[in-house]
Amino acid sequence: MKKTIAVFDIDGTIIDFFSERIFLLFLLSKGKFFINDLFNYAVNFLQTTNRGFIFATKGNKAYFKSKNSKEIEKLAHICFRKHILKRIFPRAKEKIEQHQKKHHEIVFLSGTLPFLLNEYKKYFGVNKGYSARLEIKNGRFTGKTLGIYPYGEGKAEIIKKFFDKDRYDLSRSFAYGNHLSDIKSLKLFGNAFIINPNKKLAAIARAESIKIEYF
Repeated sequence: MKKTIAVFDIDGTIIDFFSERIFLLFLLSKGKFFINDLFNYAVNFLQTTNRGFIFATKGNKAYFKSKNSKEIEKLAHICFRKHILKRIFPRAKEKIEQHQKKHHEIVFLSGTLPFLLNEYKKYFGVNKGYSARLEIKNGRFTGKTLGIYPYGEGKAEIIKKFFDKDRYDLSRSFAYGNHLSDIKSLKLFGNAFIINPNKKLAAIARAESIKIEYF
Protein backbone atom coordinates (compact mmCIF):
# COMPACT_ATOMS: atom_id res chain seq x y z
CA MET A 1 0.00 0.00 0.00
CA LYS A 2 1.24 3.46 -0.86
CA LYS A 3 2.10 5.78 2.01
CA THR A 4 0.08 8.79 3.05
CA ILE A 5 2.12 11.79 4.15
CA ALA A 6 1.33 15.04 5.93
CA VAL A 7 3.70 17.84 4.94
CA PHE A 8 4.02 20.89 7.18
CA ASP A 9 5.67 24.20 6.54
CA ILE A 10 7.11 25.65 9.77
CA ASP A 11 7.23 29.44 9.92
CA GLY A 12 3.72 30.87 10.09
CA THR A 13 2.23 27.37 9.97
CA ILE A 14 3.59 25.65 13.06
CA ILE A 15 4.78 28.79 14.84
CA ASP A 16 3.57 32.40 14.79
CA PHE A 17 6.84 33.94 13.58
CA PHE A 18 10.10 33.13 11.76
CA SER A 19 12.38 30.61 13.48
CA GLU A 20 15.51 31.92 11.82
CA ARG A 21 14.87 35.51 12.90
CA ILE A 22 14.27 34.41 16.47
CA PHE A 23 17.58 32.55 16.42
CA LEU A 24 19.53 35.43 14.89
CA LEU A 25 18.21 37.79 17.56
CA PHE A 26 19.21 35.21 20.16
CA LEU A 27 22.75 35.04 18.71
CA LEU A 28 22.92 38.83 18.76
CA SER A 29 21.95 38.87 22.44
CA LYS A 30 24.71 36.33 23.17
CA GLY A 31 27.38 38.31 21.30
CA LYS A 32 27.61 35.66 18.57
CA PHE A 33 26.47 37.79 15.64
CA PHE A 34 28.68 40.54 14.22
CA ILE A 35 29.01 43.14 11.44
CA ASN A 36 31.35 40.88 9.49
CA ASP A 37 28.58 38.25 9.41
CA LEU A 38 26.40 40.75 7.52
CA PHE A 39 29.34 41.44 5.23
CA ASN A 40 29.58 37.71 4.46
CA TYR A 41 25.87 37.76 3.63
CA ALA A 42 26.33 40.69 1.24
CA VAL A 43 29.28 39.06 -0.53
CA ASN A 44 27.40 35.80 -0.93
CA PHE A 45 24.38 37.67 -2.30
CA LEU A 46 26.52 39.09 -5.10
CA GLN A 47 28.04 35.69 -5.81
CA THR A 48 24.75 33.78 -6.01
CA THR A 49 22.40 36.14 -7.86
CA ASN A 50 22.82 33.91 -10.92
CA ARG A 51 20.88 31.22 -9.00
CA GLY A 52 17.89 33.52 -8.60
CA PHE A 53 16.78 36.22 -6.19
CA ILE A 54 15.18 33.83 -3.70
CA PHE A 55 18.32 31.72 -3.37
CA ALA A 56 20.52 34.82 -3.07
CA THR A 57 18.33 36.29 -0.31
CA LYS A 58 16.26 33.77 1.64
CA GLY A 59 18.62 30.91 0.79
CA ASN A 60 21.62 33.00 1.79
CA LYS A 61 22.95 31.72 5.14
CA ALA A 62 26.47 33.10 4.72
CA TYR A 63 26.30 34.92 8.05
CA PHE A 64 27.25 31.56 9.58
CA LYS A 65 30.51 31.44 7.63
CA SER A 66 33.45 30.22 9.78
CA LYS A 67 31.25 29.62 12.82
CA ASN A 68 31.72 26.36 14.74
CA SER A 69 28.86 24.08 13.72
CA LYS A 70 28.66 22.23 17.06
CA GLU A 71 28.51 25.47 19.03
CA ILE A 72 25.74 26.80 16.79
CA GLU A 73 23.80 23.55 17.18
CA LYS A 74 24.01 23.82 20.98
CA LEU A 75 22.85 27.43 20.89
CA ALA A 76 20.00 26.45 18.57
CA HIS A 77 18.85 23.86 21.11
CA ILE A 78 18.84 26.47 23.90
CA CYS A 79 17.03 29.01 21.72
CA PHE A 80 14.41 26.48 20.67
CA ARG A 81 13.64 25.53 24.26
CA LYS A 82 13.65 29.08 25.61
CA HIS A 83 12.16 31.15 22.82
CA ILE A 84 10.67 29.08 19.97
CA LEU A 85 8.81 26.32 21.76
CA LYS A 86 6.35 28.73 23.40
CA ARG A 87 5.43 30.16 19.99
CA ILE A 88 4.15 26.88 18.55
CA PHE A 89 0.45 27.06 17.71
CA PRO A 90 -1.45 24.61 19.99
CA ARG A 91 -3.69 23.79 17.03
CA ALA A 92 -0.65 22.93 14.88
CA LYS A 93 0.64 20.57 17.56
CA GLU A 94 -2.78 18.98 17.78
CA LYS A 95 -2.97 18.58 14.00
CA ILE A 96 0.45 16.89 13.82
CA GLU A 97 -0.53 14.50 16.60
CA GLN A 98 -3.77 13.65 14.80
CA HIS A 99 -1.84 12.64 11.70
CA GLN A 100 0.60 10.61 13.77
CA LYS A 101 -2.27 8.68 15.34
CA LYS A 102 -3.47 7.83 11.84
CA HIS A 103 0.06 6.59 11.02
CA HIS A 104 0.60 9.22 8.36
CA GLU A 105 4.24 9.98 7.69
CA ILE A 106 4.96 13.52 8.91
CA VAL A 107 7.32 15.64 6.80
CA PHE A 108 8.60 19.10 7.68
CA LEU A 109 9.39 21.22 4.61
CA SER A 110 10.85 24.64 5.32
CA GLY A 111 13.55 27.08 4.26
CA THR A 112 14.64 27.41 7.88
CA LEU A 113 18.06 26.45 9.25
CA PRO A 114 18.89 22.73 9.46
CA PHE A 115 19.75 22.76 13.16
CA LEU A 116 16.42 24.44 13.92
CA LEU A 117 14.61 21.87 11.76
CA ASN A 118 16.28 19.14 13.81
CA GLU A 119 14.88 20.67 17.00
CA TYR A 120 11.35 20.57 15.56
CA LYS A 121 11.84 16.97 14.47
CA LYS A 122 13.04 15.90 17.90
CA TYR A 123 10.25 17.73 19.69
CA PHE A 124 7.48 16.24 17.54
CA GLY A 125 9.11 12.83 17.06
CA VAL A 126 9.37 13.27 13.30
CA ASN A 127 11.98 11.48 11.20
CA LYS A 128 11.76 13.24 7.86
CA GLY A 129 12.33 16.88 7.03
CA TYR A 130 13.88 19.16 4.43
CA SER A 131 15.39 22.57 5.13
CA ALA A 132 18.26 24.72 3.89
CA ARG A 133 21.47 22.65 3.72
CA LEU A 134 24.59 24.37 5.00
CA GLU A 135 28.02 23.14 3.94
CA ILE A 136 30.40 22.23 6.78
CA LYS A 137 34.15 21.69 6.46
CA ASN A 138 36.48 20.94 9.35
CA GLY A 139 33.68 21.57 11.82
CA ARG A 140 32.85 25.05 10.53
CA PHE A 141 30.24 26.44 8.17
CA THR A 142 31.65 27.55 4.83
CA GLY A 143 28.82 30.00 4.14
CA LYS A 144 27.50 27.96 1.21
CA THR A 145 23.95 26.66 0.89
CA LEU A 146 23.73 23.34 -0.94
CA GLY A 147 21.13 21.66 -3.10
CA ILE A 148 17.51 22.64 -3.60
CA TYR A 149 16.39 25.47 -1.37
CA PRO A 150 12.91 24.62 0.05
CA TYR A 151 11.01 27.75 -0.84
CA GLY A 152 8.41 28.35 -3.53
CA GLU A 153 9.09 26.14 -6.54
CA GLY A 154 11.91 24.50 -4.57
CA LYS A 155 9.34 22.89 -2.28
CA ALA A 156 7.45 21.44 -5.23
CA GLU A 157 10.74 20.20 -6.68
CA ILE A 158 11.62 18.40 -3.44
CA ILE A 159 8.20 16.75 -3.26
CA LYS A 160 8.49 15.50 -6.83
CA LYS A 161 12.05 14.28 -6.28
CA PHE A 162 11.68 12.44 -2.97
CA PHE A 163 8.03 11.31 -2.93
CA ASP A 164 7.53 9.31 -6.10
CA LYS A 165 4.14 7.99 -7.16
CA ASP A 166 5.24 4.36 -6.78
CA ARG A 167 5.55 4.67 -2.99
CA TYR A 168 3.41 7.66 -2.02
CA ASP A 169 -0.20 8.53 -2.76
CA LEU A 170 -0.24 12.32 -2.89
CA SER A 171 -3.92 12.31 -3.82
CA ARG A 172 -4.70 11.01 -0.31
CA SER A 173 -1.92 12.98 1.40
CA PHE A 174 -2.00 16.31 3.23
CA ALA A 175 -0.02 19.54 3.04
CA TYR A 176 -0.09 22.70 5.14
CA GLY A 177 1.41 26.09 4.27
CA ASN A 178 0.76 29.74 5.01
CA HIS A 179 2.19 31.76 2.15
CA LEU A 180 1.49 32.52 -1.50
CA SER A 181 4.83 30.86 -2.31
CA ASP A 182 3.44 27.57 -0.93
CA ILE A 183 0.59 27.36 -3.46
CA LYS A 184 2.54 25.47 -6.11
CA SER A 185 3.62 22.70 -3.72
CA LEU A 186 0.22 22.54 -2.00
CA LYS A 187 -1.49 21.86 -5.33
CA LEU A 188 0.42 18.57 -5.58
CA PHE A 189 -1.71 17.16 -2.75
CA GLY A 190 -5.28 15.91 -2.58
CA ASN A 191 -5.75 17.59 0.81
CA ALA A 192 -4.12 21.02 0.84
CA PHE A 193 -4.54 23.73 3.46
CA ILE A 194 -3.56 27.38 3.73
CA ILE A 195 -3.12 28.39 7.36
CA ASN A 196 -4.15 31.79 8.77
CA PRO A 197 -4.43 33.58 5.41
CA ASN A 198 -5.20 37.26 4.95
CA LYS A 199 -8.16 38.16 2.71
CA LYS A 200 -6.10 38.26 -0.47
CA LEU A 201 -4.45 34.88 0.14
CA ALA A 202 -7.76 33.36 1.21
CA ALA A 203 -9.31 34.41 -2.10
CA ILE A 204 -6.41 32.86 -4.03
CA ALA A 205 -6.70 29.65 -2.00
CA ARG A 206 -10.41 29.36 -2.77
CA ALA A 207 -9.73 29.95 -6.46
CA GLU A 208 -7.18 27.13 -6.38
CA SER A 209 -9.54 24.81 -4.41
CA ILE A 210 -7.22 24.87 -1.39
CA LYS A 211 -8.88 24.61 1.99
CA ILE A 212 -8.40 27.20 4.72
CA GLU A 213 -7.70 26.63 8.40
CA TYR A 214 -6.91 28.94 11.29
CA PHE A 215 -4.41 27.86 13.95
